[in-house]
Amino acid sequence: MAHGNIYPAEKVDVALSHYFRVGNLGALRELALLWVAEQVDDQLAAYRKRHGIDQRWETRERVVVALDGQPGSDYLLRRGHRIAARVNGEMIGIHVRSTEGLSRVRPPWSPSAA
Repeated sequence: MAHGNIYPAEKVDVALSHYFRVGNLGALRELALLWVAEQVDDQLAAYRKRHGIDQRWETRERVVVALDGQPGSDYLLRRGHRIAARVNGEMIGIHVRSTEGLSRVRPPWSPSAA
């Protein structure tokens, strides 16, 4: 935003102090989550109708953590576990093997990215 990509540079300060406040961003996040949840519910209902599924089945939140053995995997495991625990869900860890080898760019959270 400071580069003028969202607002003209002269309006950035006003936007940050009046609109892009923590409360407004939190409210927008909640609206986005509600909208996504509604879309998923609608798609599930349509799927069940198409396939003649009348009974509901037990559902549970699942968090999938993809690990590649690189530094930072322990952080991902702990973070995935906290998220799963927060929603009383299940964490699933999977190992992935990259075809890009060591030449790929490290994610910003990775300790070796710096």
